Amino acid sequence: MILKTEFFRNNVASLVKRFIAQGYEAVIAPYWALDVTVPKYWLPEFLNCLDAGESVSQAMFSASRKVYDQFPTPAAWACLHLYGNPNLKIQEH
Repeated sequence: MILKTEFFRNNVASLVKRFIAQGYEAVIAPYWALDVTVPKYWLPEFLNCLDAGESVSQAMFSASRKVYDQFPTPAAWACLHLYGNPNLKIQEH
């Protein structure tokens, strides 16, 4: 097997493409290095919004706003990106 190095290859996007190809409807991934303090603010808001019936894109927006309230730099609040279906919601059973 021959491996080829590509200096400008976006590995996150490549990994996301693999998940989408495997059937995942939406993938959230950092576009650059994610600071370890961000999930403390982002994740609870994101999950609460999903539980409240919001779409994944609405939940991401609200979660990113929570991060912005603590860290108003784009390096913190704009790191996570949504790939795939922005209208995905949790199905009620």
